[in-house]
Amino acid sequence: LFRSQLPVATLGLVLLALGIASIVERAPGPDFGGVLNDAEALISKQEPATALAILNGPIVDAIGKSAAADAETLARFHALRGESLFLAHRERRVERAAMNTPEGIANNTNTLAELEKAEYYDKSQLTPRRLAFIAETLIDLNRIEEAVEHLKHIPAAESDRRRRLYKRIITQDLAGTPAQRARALEGLKLLREDLDLPQSDRVWAITRQQRAAIERGEATRVIDEVLPELQRLDDPNSSEAADLHLLLGDAYLETGEMEQARNHLTLAEAILSPGDERRGEIDESLARIAQYKGEIEEARDRFASVVERFPGGESHAEALLGLGETEADLGHPDESLAAYAALVDGLHQNGRAGSITPERAESSMEQRHRIRSAAGDLDTALAYAELIVHAYRGDSAPASALLRLAETHRDIASTLVGGITTDDEYESAGRLSLLDPAIVEAARIHLAKAGVAYEKHVRASIVASPEEASVSLWNAADSFDRAGEQQEAVRLFTEYAHNRQQSPKQLESKYRLGRCFQALNEYTTAISLFEEVVRANPGSDEAFRSYVPLAQCYLLASNDADSEKAEALLLQVLDGRLFKPDAPQFKRALLELGQLYLRVGRFPESIARLTEALDRYPDTPEETRLRFDLADANRLSAAQIDRQLKEAMPVSERAELERLRNDRLKAALDLYEQVRARLDGSDPTKLTALQRIILRNSILYRGDCAFDLGDYELAIRHYDAAAQRLANEPASLVPMVQIVNCYAALGRLPEARTAHERAKARLKEIHETTWQGAAVPMDRRHWERWLESSLRLDQLEAKASTANAAQ
Repeated sequence: LFRSQLPVATLGLVLLALGIASIVERAPGPDFGGVLNDAEALISKQEPATALAILNGPIVDAIGKSAAADAETLARFHALRGESLFLAHRERRVERAAMNTPEGIANNTNTLAELEKAEYYDKSQLTPRRLAFIAETLIDLNRIEEAVEHLKHIPAAESDRRRRLYKRIITQDLAGTPAQRARALEGLKLLREDLDLPQSDRVWAITRQQRAAIERGEATRVIDEVLPELQRLDDPNSSEAADLHLLLGDAYLETGEMEQARNHLTLAEAILSPGDERRGEIDESLARIAQYKGEIEEARDRFASVVERFPGGESHAEALLGLGETEADLGHPDESLAAYAALVDGLHQNGRAGSITPERAESSMEQRHRIRSAAGDLDTALAYAELIVHAYRGDSAPASALLRLAETHRDIASTLVGGITTDDEYESAGRLSLLDPAIVEAARIHLAKAGVAYEKHVRASIVASPEEASVSLWNAADSFDRAGEQQEAVRLFTEYAHNRQQSPKQLESKYRLGRCFQALNEYTTAISLFEEVVRANPGSDEAFRSYVPLAQCYLLASNDADSEKAEALLLQVLDGRLFKPDAPQFKRALLELGQLYLRVGRFPESIARLTEALDRYPDTPEETRLRFDLADANRLSAAQIDRQLKEAMPVSERAELERLRNDRLKAALDLYEQVRARLDGSDPTKLTALQRIILRNSILYRGDCAFDLGDYELAIRHYDAAAQRLANEPASLVPMVQIVNCYAALGRLPEARTAHERAKARLKEIHETTWQGAAVPMDRRHWERWLESSLRLDQLEAKASTANAAQ
């Protein structure tokens, strides 16, 4: 029950009452009347908390144990306790919202229980005043039907109290559900039928009844009915007159009769004091008129004034909506979004903000979204789309809002990457590799968010619009796939394949699943899907598109052991029967075959295919990688020829091989230099990890090619440039070692010894796990040459020492 600190002034009365209760306990025949009279007197003096302290004291046990407490006494006791609870709680309450707190609910429940006990013992204790308390408590507990039943029993003598509570129920219901609003309108109708209704209450009922009619689109009828009401008023400058002028202003505004609307609003404005909250409604309506007439700055200023001056008023939400619209019209998107965001916060918390529903807010913001989208300002359009979804509580956003959000995210992603969304996945990937990684990552994030929104749209539209849901299911899977979130893409492409058996995209869904599993390194599953696509419809585009990734998966699943099976597939693509050279599949197969031959050591064939690819596709985004691979193929082919030259063969054949070896080393040297120049000319912050490795190796392999050609001076220059370039990287060890080998080959022993000591010092600085890995691209030949050079240096120094000693 209610607890309160007792005021000092009433402490004596409490002690007196406690003393009375003590006497009652000791008396042979207790008389509770005195204690109850004291409590009733305190309530009359508007000291309900003190009365409650008495009624919660010793009398509770005494009245429960005494046989002398008859029904009338018990009824009076519970009635006074209920009344004290009701009044004491309202003394403490600051605002009606406190009724929804745990304390408020507990006190209302206890109040109702006490008054119901009083009714049980003696119905006569439920005076009209207490009936009103019960009704108001039931309203606080949102038990409206029961409250209405109690109000019906309040006699005419308490009509003011009854009307006040009816008005409270109606106000509460007007802001509620459609069913509650219908109940409110019925209550307004009954209220207006009361012939004794005071003028103020009659106007109150008229304004709310007619505002509902305006919302229903019956503004013309409202004008016809309200104009005569002005003539009924006793005082044309009364508060009630201001209400009717304001109502007429809004009705004329709805019919588009702006001058009449402005006249009535101005009349209302003249009646009301500057601080009256209805001035906010007037300013908001006048702002709407200015907005309609194209006076956007004036409208914006009026809306902003209402927002600032009447933050808790009924016009606040309307003004926020208008402010969002006018700021957008004036080209101030940030200010517009800020206003809408404030409105949406109210909608998200309460389901509606004043007279603004999420649907009305969506309609307003959707127009701004459309305008910004058409203007190419997709970031602002996205902000509107996100606010629209947030305006709905929980997951109640309609399908249209979710689809708008998904499409905007996808449009932004497409714009960021320059519209790279072609069906040629390889071409798209190649072009993406040329973009700033930060831009590609931003696009990826937008695609992932698009996938989430598309999937929500599927769930929201599957019943009402299954075809639209089907399109969004595909777009969700596609967006996740393009975002690199293949697990999500697999889940949705699988759902599409299972649930859309008759869809034209059925075969493509399996192809896309194969590509997803390939990206997830699940090559066996990918192979089975690609093979299924080829078997299902060998002549389909999806089957043709499956050849290259199927060949890739054969190689990846077997670590190149299935190279013959992959080669057969790629040659089938390249034989000219399935694809022309301008087909993306032909291009990819050619590149893939060249790289396959490079990996398995078939260097002459790799050179032929990679050269053909560069000739056919000089502007491919992968040109730099192709040149590097071609350089590698030439360098490694030269090394392969080197091993052949160690075998016995005719002189003419040896001469031809030596010429071919030198040609390939020169070609490799030239290609490495081309790659270095291209990548060095790029922004280093935008290079991918692969491009950085290619640049490093190109710099190093220039020296290797010159070394193998026997041009040690050129090799030293290249190695020295590489050592300086890679000074802070473990890879710097490679050129330092090769410089030793160059000086040793030239017989320049002092320089060789100095370079050797520097290389040994650098080696000690590098942890063994580092130089064993890819961070230091030292192959066996580098180590062997260094060992040979160091041994040779030791031998030469030993000879020199012996010679010096002999002298």
